[in-house]
Amino acid sequence: MSDGKAMLVSLGVVNPDAADDLKAYQTGAGPLLMAAGAKIVGGWKFAHRLVGDRPIDTVFVAEFPNAEAIKAVWASDAYKALVPARDRGFKVLDQFIVE
Repeated sequence: MSDGKAMLVSLGVVNPDAADDLKAYQTGAGPLLMAAGAKIVGGWKFAHRLVGDRPIDTVFVAEFPNAEAIKAVWASDAYKALVPARDRGFKVLDQFIVE
């Protein structure tokens, strides 16, 4: 993105046996993202695979002012406190920054 903005992209497989953990993670992470200037682009359920075979059933995208804002959230103590719930709430989770 030429305007300095960065996107957070999350691809995951939800753990159906840990719905409470997933909700705790989402509830806790949301305010942290918003405080860092995030604009939620969307969250979607997987619909149809065109290429590849990696497991996925959910996609989340948020736009941030820059990559540093995303990295600052992930480095924060508040986010680190959510990591155990995140790790239980997803069977698979890939999160990355695109610019």
